[in-house]
Amino acid sequence: MVMSMPRVSDAYRERRRDEIAQAAMRSMRRLGFSGSTMADIIAESGLSSGAIYANFANKAELVRFVASHVIAGRMNGVEQQVATSEAPPTPAQVIELVLSQLVTEEAPFDLIIQFWGEAASDPDMRETVLSAMDDLERMFVGAVTPWLAARDPGADTSAHASRLASVMLAMCQGFMARKALRDDLEPATYVAGLRTILAS
Repeated sequence: MVMSMPRVSDAYRERRRDEIAQAAMRSMRRLGFSGSTMADIIAESGLSSGAIYANFANKAELVRFVASHVIAGRMNGVEQQVATSEAPPTPAQVIELVLSQLVTEEAPFDLIIQFWGEAASDPDMRETVLSAMDDLERMFVGAVTPWLAARDPGADTSAHASRLASVMLAMCQGFMARKALRDDLEPATYVAGLRTILAS
């Protein structure tokens, strides 16, 4: 009688991939992006090499997964808050929500900066980082569109929302860079400063 192997559920597979991604982030934060090898990540995870390679063919594929999930996975709370707000949040309020969520979820800002650095010279990494940025911009567009529509009912807000989203992302990236190098600024203080600068 031939025994069949039990099927691995999608939920189990996703948990295992997340577990490996967390190990990869710990390794890359300790050893640096370039200095962290698949052997280092395998050792950090405590899993077998077979378990790692069953989920990710190589380091590049694993890094793509990490880069796309390191921030995007932390944005669900922001989208829920925006969707349930009594009044559409302003762009400044959305920025504060995003940054507060990243700080609360302990986003690895130092690792994010490493990804940006690698993207400057590695075309594959650049594509990965730009894809993650596009996802965030789409989230910003969705978050500010109700506010724009409330200000000017009936107007076509798509172009304006897209322009705002690009600027909002750039403002968030400035905070992330500061947080990675000098942890002395909180989201509320940062956004209050932006309000003052933009009003001057």
